Amino acid sequence: MPVGTTSRRSPEPSPSPRRAGARLRRGALPLLAAATLLGVLPLAGTASAGPRPAQRPEGTYATASATRQGAVARESRYDLGDQAFAPPPELGYEGRSEVAATVYRPADLGRRALPLVVMQHGSWETCADADAAAERARAVRARDRAEAAGDEAEAERQKAVIERAAGKLWAWPCATGTRPIPSSTGYDYLGRALAARGFVVVSVGVNGLNSTEGGQAPTAYRARALLVEHHLKLWQRLATRGDGPLAHALTDTATGRPDPVNFRGHLDLEHVGLLGHSMGGGGVMQEVSDDNPRALPDGVRIAAAFTLAPTATWDFEAVTGVPFAVMWGTCDAVNTGSYFEHNRDTTRFPAFKYTLTGGNHDFYNRQWSPDSGQVASRNDAVPGSAPGTCLSQYEDRDRPRVDQPRMTAAYQRLVTTHRVSAFFQRFLRGRDDLTPYLTGDRTFPGEGRPGRVSVDHVPGTGSGKDAGSAARVRWQMNGFNRSPGATVRPMTARNLMGQVDGTRNPRPDEKDFEQKVFVPSDGGPGWMANGSYAVVRRIRMLLDDWEKLSPGDQERVIGRRKADGAPLSGGGETGDMDLENTDAQGVRTFLRAYRPA
Repeated sequence: MPVGTTSRRSPEPSPSPRRAGARLRRGALPLLAAATLLGVLPLAGTASAGPRPAQRPEGTYATASATRQGAVARESRYDLGDQAFAPPPELGYEGRSEVAATVYRPADLGRRALPLVVMQHGSWETCADADAAAERARAVRARDRAEAAGDEAEAERQKAVIERAAGKLWAWPCATGTRPIPSSTGYDYLGRALAARGFVVVSVGVNGLNSTEGGQAPTAYRARALLVEHHLKLWQRLATRGDGPLAHALTDTATGRPDPVNFRGHLDLEHVGLLGHSMGGGGVMQEVSDDNPRALPDGVRIAAAFTLAPTATWDFEAVTGVPFAVMWGTCDAVNTGSYFEHNRDTTRFPAFKYTLTGGNHDFYNRQWSPDSGQVASRNDAVPGSAPGTCLSQYEDRDRPRVDQPRMTAAYQRLVTTHRVSAFFQRFLRGRDDLTPYLTGDRTFPGEGRPGRVSVDHVPGTGSGKDAGSAARVRWQMNGFNRSPGATVRPMTARNLMGQVDGTRNPRPDEKDFEQKVFVPSDGGPGWMANGSYAVVRRIRMLLDDWEKLSPGDQERVIGRRKADGAPLSGGGETGDMDLENTDAQGVRTFLRAYRPA
């Protein structure tokens, strides 16, 4: 296992490198040329619904050239305004963001509904101001010289220059004549690869939040999650009704003309995937966390999440309701969150952690990588002591920094494309045969160099694992229960209001258990024979108001004693209620209204 494969979390990572002024290099003039795609990329076939290509045996991972990708993928863009998104006032976040994205799709949408993948980039400079980048680089060098010489006054003067230059690079909207840095296009290699495999991919811009999230870490990730939901609402309306703000808003990036594509009826919004990088990864994990009060539109379900070096601020929150993956590099200079470690024992669905020996933070995004020529692009890996090496991420008593073989940008994107493509095909299109590639039991074609990518994974503990490809979750709501052995003797659990709850639940040791729970073999309908079903009643618990009531009033509302769950009419917990019983004032129990004779 490579050094540094167990992540740790800093108390409060700065959301923005703008404050530190570290590891900054002079950028070149903006270069927004199209990406040079990887020469060999994985190409899986169609979804489980429909025939698979005859030339690809089940369980194999075919490859396709970049030429093939370009022939089947199309790219367009929409921009509804650089201040169009405002987080709700109750969040307490100060700032607005653009509602803009690059869209990758198959050239022919076909007749089937296609899964949707939404990508979100991380925190990075927002404006391609080459002069400001050069000024900042000079000031950083001058500050370092002044600090080495003990000249505190000069060091402070240079810090002011750095902050002034950073203000131009992190402005939003950008100054007139200065182009935005299009970080959302930095994952075009993933967007095109997924589009070639039958996905619609929306890579959203987050420059507005990047410009304002410094010092707002407690709310910045929630704002990012809400921006994802905002885009999903726009796509739900476009895909189901064919109207809304996105209608006629897409422009073909190759021609600059309106894109006439019609998405109505062509998106499978019950199979939505999210991908996030850096703070975008933190925002994605915030969106899928168990405690997040998601407000998704009707018919939209997030079914899987893949994160690239997600930041660690909220990695302690539970994520147990969707399959997820975390990828990070040992030379990544940004502290990656321990989402896998925190959830591996409790998640009900498969989870994966991929460790790239010698991988770094910036190569995932082509706009951030030095080979793009973009303003502020850089390699965040710290050089090692030998040529071709970088220092591992962590430095403490147990994990000293050591040289790692540096991973190239092309190879890092190759292994990223392989796993992202296989992950979403597996969990959005039901490709169970790709699981051995995700778990590391089979090798992706063209990677070679065994040992550069290590895998840790868990199958999950719930229905997502047990059902396999026979069933899938259509809807879920988390509940509560007591773990076995938590009490000295078996006892009925209590609900969130503190009341004994579940007294009448059938138990396997009861003689009529099967009669109560299972449809008999000769029962109807035929497809339910020997099966079972449940009717779920959702109950809204207003706990703040409930706690204002006295214990006696709470008991009268429920009709049972709070101490042991026994009916107020007398007897023990499992005894029958006397529905004719009255209290001292002659008032009959309210339960008669809900259990009429």
